[in-house]
Amino acid sequence: MQKLGNDELKKLDILNKGYHYRVPAVGVKLIDGKLTANTDYPGFKIYYSEDNTEPTLKSKEYKGAIPFNSKSTYKFRVITPIGDLGIVSTY
Repeated sequence: MQKLGNDELKKLDILNKGYHYRVPAVGVKLIDGKLTANTDYPGFKIYYSEDNTEPTLKSKEYKGAIPFNSKSTYKFRVITPIGDLGIVSTY
């Protein structure tokens, strides 16, 4: 999985102006008052919002566990360098 996410799928973004493939979904879990997120394949950037809006490339990039606020609605998604969007995960 490491090689697939970090190497092979990234090549598809470049070859022949990019190929479209299934972008991995984001798994989200609450651990000790913080939200943690990951994908099936490593190497993808996860973007998130805290105000119930759809994440875009202008949203915050997930870099590690974030403090959970029960009054907020969090949305996470993978966005590839060529703009392909993964399924939104809501918490």
